[in-house]
Amino acid sequence: MNSKAFVAAVITATLIIAFAVIALLGYPARDDSGNNNISRYVFGNATVEDIEIIELESFPVQINVVAKGYLPDGCTRIHKIEKDRQGNRFLVMITTIRPADAVCTQVIVPFRETIPLDVHGLKAGSYTVSVNGVTGTFTLAVDNILDAGGPESRLNRSDNGSQVMLNRSQTMVIALEANPTTGYTWEIAEVNSSVLRQAGEIEFQPNSSLAGAGGVQSIRLYALAAGQTQLKLVYHRTFEKDVEPVGTFNIQVAVS
Repeated sequence: MNSKAFVAAVITATLIIAFAVIALLGYPARDDSGNNNISRYVFGNATVEDIEIIELESFPVQINVVAKGYLPDGCTRIHKIEKDRQGNRFLVMITTIRPADAVCTQVIVPFRETIPLDVHGLKAGSYTVSVNGVTGTFTLAVDNILDAGGPESRLNRSDNGSQVMLNRSQTMVIALEANPTTGYTWEIAEVNSSVLRQAGEIEFQPNSSLAGAGGVQSIRLYALAAGQTQLKLVYHRTFEKDVEPVGTFNIQVAVS
């Protein structure tokens, strides 16, 4: 074989190998605008079997929807969770994605997704939630927004054992010494949540910038409706079970 024939054979073999690699791996197809499209993937809707609507013990109320279902094989994954609200109806769509040419294990894969809903500012009433066609309902007893029902009432350790009067929609802040770096924290142990409800997360203000410094934890509560309730706070390590708290704070609250 002369040198020209040898070079031609090498080029031909190289092209054959290149085309074979392209056939195996593929290139993303392009649309008329020249942009890569997503034809290498298969999209679908997740199979949802059940939903659970969870109302968190706080005010304004927070609502989570727990969706349970399954994916058809080992390659399919959750792609997007899209949420929309139309009046009193929340629409949630969970979509899936998988490689088009993948060889997948043909075993269904269960999934569980916790989906927060934006319910802040909603009016009192009943609401419907639909997740991929599976529906449930929840009810807001009052408008889900903090209204100023009077000046904020502020309490501290010296108010332990006292009686407190609040107006409906009034907020109360209890500030107590704490050091969360030790694992200890204040937590509500007893309250009638239909009368008084925690508003937001517990806040901590350290006494200094030193690592491990103690300070003050503040718990904000909202007077939701007229009535009376015992409020008990405990200072403990939440991960220690069947252990007495190292501190308690008790007051009687009347809302009018």
